[in-house]
Amino acid sequence: MNLFSSSSVAQALSQSALYIPSTIGLTRCIHDNDWVTQLDGNRKKLLARRLRRHEKQNLELRVLELADFGDKTVALVRILGLDSAAAQQLREIEQLRNDIAHAKDYGKTDVDLDKFVGRLALTGKWIRSVSRMSGRT
Repeated sequence: MNLFSSSSVAQALSQSALYIPSTIGLTRCIHDNDWVTQLDGNRKKLLARRLRRHEKQNLELRVLELADFGDKTVALVRILGLDSAAAQQLREIEQLRNDIAHAKDYGKTDVDLDKFVGRLALTGKWIRSVSRMSGRT
């Protein structure tokens, strides 16, 4: 039996805690939408389309809220000049987010489950670290 197949658990994790490191990090180190300049042209266009679509629906969201996790981490790594080890950790967290969000069978084997738990622990470390940076405890 796969203990991690619950869609409600996956939805809660993928839409909340896993976005905290990149969102808080970007909010702390940039103003307005300056961070978007760190993305390539195609990603900028995608964000612009999302923003227009939400504006047509009279929804007022910041671009940061519309960005994918990967876009936020790319910008965070570039703005803060994070080393390759930190960038790799963020890619691991992104992979965890993707596995959960897309209901991948990430607990089928012991090796897969070990990876999942390791990525979850890494995410917790990043959340605590970023929360300290932002003055949250």
